[in-house]
Amino acid sequence: MSGIASLFNIPGTPEEANSWAFAHASHHRDIIKAIFEQYRTSLPEYVLEPLPLRDMSTWVYQHQQMHNDMNQITGISGYNLSNVDWQNIESRSGWIFSNAAEHTRIAGVLRIGPNAIPPPNVQITFLSSAQQQPPPATPVQTFTFPGMSIGAASGARYIIACVSTTGANPTSGLAGVTINGTAAIRLAVASSGINSVGIFILYVPSGTTATIAVSNNTAAPSSTASVALYSITGISSPAASQTATDINTTAPSGSLTVNTNGAVIAVAENGGGLVVAPTATWSGVPKQAQATFVIGLSGAIATSGSRNVTSFGTINITCTFTGMIARGAGCFAAFNP
Repeated sequence: MSGIASLFNIPGTPEEANSWAFAHASHHRDIIKAIFEQYRTSLPEYVLEPLPLRDMSTWVYQHQQMHNDMNQITGISGYNLSNVDWQNIESRSGWIFSNAAEHTRIAGVLRIGPNAIPPPNVQITFLSSAQQQPPPATPVQTFTFPGMSIGAASGARYIIACVSTTGANPTSGLAGVTINGTAAIRLAVASSGINSVGIFILYVPSGTTATIAVSNNTAAPSSTASVALYSITGISSPAASQTATDINTTAPSGSLTVNTNGAVIAVAENGGGLVVAPTATWSGVPKQAQATFVIGLSGAIATSGSRNVTSFGTINITCTFTGMIARGAGCFAAFNP
């Protein structure tokens, strides 16, 4: 990781210019790398070293474009760096200061450099789970789960609900989730025949228990529902950085790109038809909750899992169901700091 202090040095000799150009180009590469990791955006890189001191016009233009790109991503209001007479010490000195100051501000936004504040770690934790299976002849539209544990209160806490529903009516579908009467934000929902799963999130800073309500679009007989609750901290908003869904399969899967210190979560369900010794196995995340339902010779399994991610990369997640037909549905979500 290059430093910023050397960017404030005003080169007076060709050797000093080469030294400055090396440090300057290195810091641009650090910025481009950080923007890709944090925003998943690839910015173009132009040749910044060595300095073409005899004719700086193309260099100045391309360098300004690089700053325009960086400023747009980071929300920085930049300086006009396209007007400089490198042969004039006063013009060069003012340009050096403005350029270095802009680098400093961008580095602060991106949290890079030796004195930067490190980004928070996203921390996801499994809390509790519950399931309901009313009598087969009882049509149900909303399932209520009172007194579920949501862990210790925290001003940084969001609650994630991984939910599943089934119903004899394929059009019943998962409608929404409330936590203590407040509608949670829908991140992803997938429906495959009579099976529906979803991931919902809500900022819940207070309390240690909550009432969770899971609703279908319409009431349906032979209904079931399950809830698995997680807490997540270290995120700046309830929006997932990426989501994925998969349906009509015995192995719902999703691929998520996650930044360093991020987290992923997944939920899946399969069921319906003849069920023989059903099982559910996760890869990519550990299994942390499972609800098993039996209705005569039929049945369903709903399951979820999550993990914290220590390095940037793509996480491939699959839930493999055995002893079931291909009616599986899965939802997957990633969170970055």
